[in-house]
Amino acid sequence: MNLSYFTIRRLTDDLQGLVGSRVERAILTPSNSLVLAFDRGIEERSHLLFSASRTQGRACLVPDLPPAGPNRPSWLDRHLEGAVLRSVEQTTGERILTLRFERRDRLGDTFNTHLIAELIGRAANLIVLNPDTDRVLDALRHLKGEGRRILPGGTYSPPPPRDLAHPTDLEANALAAAFERNDTRVGALIETVAGMDPLTAQELLYRADTEAPEHVLATLREFYATPPFASEAYVLTGERGGKPVTPFHLTHRDTSEWTACRTISAAIEAAAQGEQQKSTSKGKAKDLRRLLWRRLKSIRSRCEKIENDIEAARNAHHLERAGSLILAQLDSVSPNTTSVVLKDLFANGEPDVEIELDPKRSPVDNGQGYIRRSRKLAKSLPILERRLEKSQAELKDLEERLENLAGIESEDQLESFRSRLIDDGLLRPPKKRPAQGRKREPGAIHPRRYLTTDGWEVWVGRNDSENDRISRVVPKNDIWMHAQGCPGSHVVLRRKTPKSEPTPACLEEAAALAAYWSKARGARTVPVNYTEARYVQKPRGAPPGLVTIRNEKTIFVHPREIRRADE
Repeated sequence: MNLSYFTIRRLTDDLQGLVGSRVERAILTPSNSLVLAFDRGIEERSHLLFSASRTQGRACLVPDLPPAGPNRPSWLDRHLEGAVLRSVEQTTGERILTLRFERRDRLGDTFNTHLIAELIGRAANLIVLNPDTDRVLDALRHLKGEGRRILPGGTYSPPPPRDLAHPTDLEANALAAAFERNDTRVGALIETVAGMDPLTAQELLYRADTEAPEHVLATLREFYATPPFASEAYVLTGERGGKPVTPFHLTHRDTSEWTACRTISAAIEAAAQGEQQKSTSKGKAKDLRRLLWRRLKSIRSRCEKIENDIEAARNAHHLERAGSLILAQLDSVSPNTTSVVLKDLFANGEPDVEIELDPKRSPVDNGQGYIRRSRKLAKSLPILERRLEKSQAELKDLEERLENLAGIESEDQLESFRSRLIDDGLLRPPKKRPAQGRKREPGAIHPRRYLTTDGWEVWVGRNDSENDRISRVVPKNDIWMHAQGCPGSHVVLRRKTPKSEPTPACLEEAAALAAYWSKARGARTVPVNYTEARYVQKPRGAPPGLVTIRNEKTIFVHPREIRRADE
């Protein structure tokens, strides 16, 4: 985005409210933007963002701190976090901000750091500078070109100045000469006056309400001396090349052409979001255009091939003529030859005809082959003509779609266009991801849960691996159970409190579950061993589900299932 000189000047005025505040946190976002969180803000905005993006380069206050990126250079901690902002200044006539920070080290020594925000459209950058030595500490974008170089450890050099005049240094005759040289007065102001942009030039000329250079110059000097900033900021819509931001109430434009924002920072951020949406839409449109062009080239190639086949079908009589000549003059055709010269029997006075032959085939087969090919081509002619007509219609349709795609401006229009492509079979619909069930965390336990009549919870393992995990994670004083002498689930009777004891009925119900979830489920009476979980151990190297127990007791129960906990 291209911020104007006056937009940055208005932002500079707003940032004066941060002077004297301390940087509590400094981060680099995943998009390589620097965000400074101050200990106090301006109208609920205490985070100052700098972006050096080619399409969204900007500086503005944002309400929320975005997530930090993976990179955290050392200069964030050494030079910015804990530093106090001492001043914010704008270079006269330029779109450059200089923020001066002061920081004390552990010994109480003071040192300064400057942030230089060059908000120059696609060349936007942020340089971290040591003002005492003019040494670049780092930059959001490193420049390694032959001209200007911005690299850590190098000496900072500002952008080369443009040969433009400040209104106080401009004479009326020089402005009149610029008007004469240029086709438009707006263009003349942009090429003559420092910090001028198209919107401001249009507004200034509209307010001057005269073509006299003297009056235009007076209005110009007044604009620069005391800019007529509005209480709000505005983002213009429907402009070619983006959504410009202006701090002025534009009297030469209709109010329906802009969106009002409370602050200049809010307007800059709104314009940046618009640029991001535009960039996203542009990328999607580019993908669709590439797909349509690929299909267009394929259909053009198909049409060319069909046209060649049609031309061959229309000349099929020449093949039939060659076959007839071969069959009529077999005595003149020698076997195993690649060509033969025969007298043309179908035309008087015509020279002899040379016909190509397949040396692997007999003269009769060669002649009959020519005739078969001729008849096959003659039959294919109407089919080929219909295919060509259909392909040409597809080609015309694709050309029209490409024209329509070029005129799409909004995201909604682009999505509607994409949906039509899918409905017409020109684009594959997006793959639907199969619904995935809730995945269990590795090592998590999900036992069957039951409740005894007394309200005690009972866990029953579902498999050998879960049996191991249950025995390992339950408290040591819980009561562990297992059917004696046969495979089955590990069952744990959970104590309500560390000192609570189950009643005989509660113990019998839990043991009945251990018998039920074992291979002895069909028996009338099953012995079940039980002991505290502290006496259950797993031998080293033993397979899942195999444990040894001590201090066990045995209870005889009838296998049955009790009430589940989720019922």
